[in-house]
Amino acid sequence: MKTHTKGEHRTRVGAERRARMRRKLVEAALIVFAEKGVDASIIDDVIAAAGVSRGTFYNYFRSNTELLIATSEELANELVDLIEGSLDSAAPSLVSLATGLRLFLDVVGRFPLLGRFITRIGLQAESQTALIFVYPKKHIAEAIRRGELVGVDTATALDVVIGCTLVIVARLSAGSAAPSYITSMLTMIMRALGVHPDRAAKIVTGPVTSLRLGPETLLARSHAHLAKLLGEQPERRGQVPKSHSDLPEAKDSRATIRTVAGSNMASTARTIPTRRRRSRIDSATRKSVPHRGT
Repeated sequence: MKTHTKGEHRTRVGAERRARMRRKLVEAALIVFAEKGVDASIIDDVIAAAGVSRGTFYNYFRSNTELLIATSEELANELVDLIEGSLDSAAPSLVSLATGLRLFLDVVGRFPLLGRFITRIGLQAESQTALIFVYPKKHIAEAIRRGELVGVDTATALDVVIGCTLVIVARLSAGSAAPSYITSMLTMIMRALGVHPDRAAKIVTGPVTSLRLGPETLLARSHAHLAKLLGEQPERRGQVPKSHSDLPEAKDSRATIRTVAGSNMASTARTIPTRRRRSRIDSATRKSVPHRGT
């Protein structure tokens, strides 16, 4: 039986502590980016929302851009893994593309922070691993290779899918997208790619099962974090799930969005408590010296 030395134990504990702190900062960043976008300097807001020192923040991230890429990549990895894991590997690529878009938009409806984040960020995440790029490209390229799409190239088809999807997300985030609108838009995306109208309608209306996002996922953690910042208990907010069974179905996307993304989200910046900089007093000089986080 392998035994671990004290040094190995300290290394493991230190790595786990750093991973927890990084997750905490990314959770806070998702909330702040969703409210303020990428043009504002949001580092102070993230520090306040996470409840950490400035030194601690800079131990993990050096700039807005670095933090944005990290947040976007974690969201992308999380959702793409869930979507890909729910697809039928034997299904045609176009069916997989449409099913993935439907699952993704369902999550946007159930987790308003995601819609607000994507609407604020759009195409500005300086990484091709940004959520909006990751999923469609693979299935578009495969559909072209298999002959399911003819007369289009991957880059043009990807722009069509991304552009239309961003519009749907913006309407969902604003609370102005009925389920029939989403179905119509997805049908139009398929038709714009050259799919026959009857086949397009069939592809986007087949049965799907909503993704189940557990409490360990970034979206669930961030919604719980937001509820805490707003001084509310998770069980009082339908969109801050504690477990798989607490996740609501997206039967009315407009009502779902208004739950968190309305006046409460608009006031997030005002309600996040301002954190005073911690300091220690140098006994020799009596000057305030900033405390560095770990």
